[in-house]
Parts: sequence; C-alpha cells; structure tokens
Amino acid sequence: MTSAQIGDVRIEYVVDGPDDGEPMLLIMGMGAQLVAWPQDLVDLLVERGFRVVRYDNRDQGLSSFTDAPAPTRGDIARGLAARRLARSDYTLGDLAADAAGLLEHLGIASAHVVGASMGGMIAQELTVTRPEMVRSLCSIMSNTGHRRYGRTSAKLLPALLRQIRANPPRTRDEAVAASVEAFRVIAGHDFDADEMRLMAQAHVERGAVTSVSRDRQLNAINASPDRTPRLRRITAPTLVIHGLRDRLVLPSGGVATARAIPGSRLLVFPEMGHDLPRGRRVEMADAIATNAARAGSADSTRAADVRAIDGIVDEFFAAFSTGTGLDERMDRLAELFLPGARIVAAQGDSVRSFDVGEFIEPRRALLAEGGTLESFREWARPGRVEIFGDVAHWFGEYAKEGVQDGEAFTGRGGKSIQLVRTGGAWRISAAAWDDA
Repeated sequence: MTSAQIGDVRIEYVVDGPDDGEPMLLIMGMGAQLVAWPQDLVDLLVERGFRVVRYDNRDQGLSSFTDAPAPTRGDIARGLAARRLARSDYTLGDLAADAAGLLEHLGIASAHVVGASMGGMIAQELTVTRPEMVRSLCSIMSNTGHRRYGRTSAKLLPALLRQIRANPPRTRDEAVAASVEAFRVIAGHDFDADEMRLMAQAHVERGAVTSVSRDRQLNAINASPDRTPRLRRITAPTLVIHGLRDRLVLPSGGVATARAIPGSRLLVFPEMGHDLPRGRRVEMADAIATNAARAGSADSTRAADVRAIDGIVDEFFAAFSTGTGLDERMDRLAELFLPGARIVAAQGDSVRSFDVGEFIEPRRALLAEGGTLESFREWARPGRVEIFGDVAHWFGEYAKEGVQDGEAFTGRGGKSIQLVRTGGAWRISAAAWDDA
C-alpha cells in the first residue's frame, strides 16, 4: 500500500490486478476503510480483468485526518434535522475531488467506479462533476441525497443511538467487539460474525476508528445537496444494487437512484441488508462486469469529452433559476470557469464584456429571494460540440421563462461557449450570447 497527496489531503490506497487491466475504483462508505471491501469480491473483479483500486477516504484508516474541532452532538442533530442547518468540514463534493485526484495521481484518465453506501454517494458525485473520468457507475446500498428516499428505518434508530452513546472502547478487544456488533445491527440474513471479526481487527490494526471521524463524514453527507437533478444527466452505464432488508439506507434509496439515472439497471437481493453478503458476491461481480462492458468501444475519448461538455453546458444554464440552492448553483458556476475567463453579451449594436464575478453577482441578486425575477429558469436546446485537441466549442440556442415585476415572459437566444481542457477536466474559457 502507498499514499497520494491530493492537495492538503493524504490518501492511502492499494491496487490489485494487472497493470493492463481496465481500471476500477472502489469507494467505501462512512466509517469504513478500504479493507471493508471483502478480499474475495476484489479477487472476483480481478479475475474478470479489472485493475482494482481501493482507498481510505479522508478521516479513515491510513489517510489523513481533519485538523479541526470535533463535531458536537448539536452539530449532528441540526444536520439530521435539516440540510440548511448542517455544518461540515467538507462535503461529498470534496470527497469526490479526492477520488478524482487519486485517479489523476495514478495516471488513470477514466475508470469504472463502484461505491458502497456513502461511497455510492461519492461515486455519483464524481460521475456528475467529472463525467469524463467515469466509464461506468455502480451505486450499492446508497441514495440520491433526497431526504425522502433511502432514509434510516425508525426501527433501527434505538440501536444506533445506543452505539452513539456508548463509552469509547478502552482496549483493542473492546474496539473489535463494538465493530462486530455495529456490523451485526445493519446486516441482513447472511451475517458472518467470523468474517466481520477479521474485518474489524483489520480496521483497528490499520488506524483509528473513532466517532469523531464518523461524525465528520456524516456531517459531509448531511451538508451536501440533493443530487437527483444532476443524476438525470448521467450517461455512463449505471448499475444500482440494494438489499431489501437494508434498514440503514432503506431500499427506496436504491429505487430513487435507478429512477433518476437514465438507462440504469436495478439489482435487488431479498436477504441483503446494509452489507455485501458472501453468497451474493459472485452475482455482484458478474453484474458489475456486465455493466462495465456496456461502456464498450462507444466510450471513446471523444464520446466521453462530449458527455463532459454537455454536462458543463447543462450546469451552466441550470444555474440561472430561482428557488432553493441558488448560492450552491452560483458557486458551482464560478468553478466551471477558468481564471480570467470573459463573458460577452451582444444585443444589437451593444456589446458588453464581463469577467466572471461581474457576470455572476448581478444575476445572483436578480434570482435571489426578493429579487426582480420569480419562477425563472433557462435551459439549453440541443447544441453542437466541436473539439480540437484540448480546445472545444459548444454552439446552441437556449430558452428562458419567468415572471418579472408581476408579468410572465419568455425568451430565447444563441450562445457560444469555449472550453479548454486543463488538469484532465474541461473548463469554460469564454462565453458569448445574443438574445433574440
């Protein structure tokens, strides 16, 4: 095993399989390390021709831990009560950036991505923010971030509260026993205490398993936005796996994920809880490999680039809408641009040029609650993408509708967006539009 420095975060990882195998990234969930992926499942994937990369998320195992005050019980309670009250040291977007950084560190331009539980959320986030890096997606026992779907069963809450309130283990044996019991509570019918004990021992031996690191990751989940609207733009072949006996993330989370992602396939196991049961691992490996094969030769560099550019264009237009999440959309819009990018508006004989801040901030004010626009949205019509090496253009029309000063209106126009590939990702270097 070895580590990669991703910005200020050190990520520990391990690679199994041949150097020429198709790369596959496995992302584990909250409070779990890379050893939580059963070795026999990893071996099954290697046998099917994959080069399998596993890693510890930040605040777990041998990866670096956050240097900040520990979350309080009040922080946790507020985040569970409402997303707008959540406070976190980082978000699922940051964890997805860790995953992207690890792939770049390994020289992997794109990979098949498989995530379990919180890892499924990270895998989804990686797919929508860096689509060019994801050949295929598999989301296991996860959800979309919509708080109505994939919630924790009320019947499970008393047991979880007992674990949260329990005194921290004082010895290695107590830590292992507590971990085994935690796995038992969320597992399905085929719980294997001996296997879980070995896994718990590996967790304890590799690094600290603390409530603080778990709570930081829980805060990251609670503070992250609903992914449902963005999941609808995923074009990578997608497999969703869920257990019907999962009480930690109810099966509605898997159903909602499959419904949100076009063309996705849903695989459910009746006896599976929030675990990866031994008796289903061969089926899981086969299903994951079959889903990866759907990417096929059609997942060429150009096809991946076009999907990535179309995703950026969709995010660009989706930012200009009223309603909740405006600040997140506008902040994400700023990230899509390169430093020094210019935006030009041509309206008749009038031509105006803006830098990114001059372009975004007045529109943030117009769209905010109390601004002059209500029920407003913009959307792109099918456009044309032209790619020249690391430079690309999107040309197309767009439409808009809303209410201004109490009067409904519609409009349309043409837009040209120029993009540059930098650091393996496309970003906007310039944009110009003309309203009809």
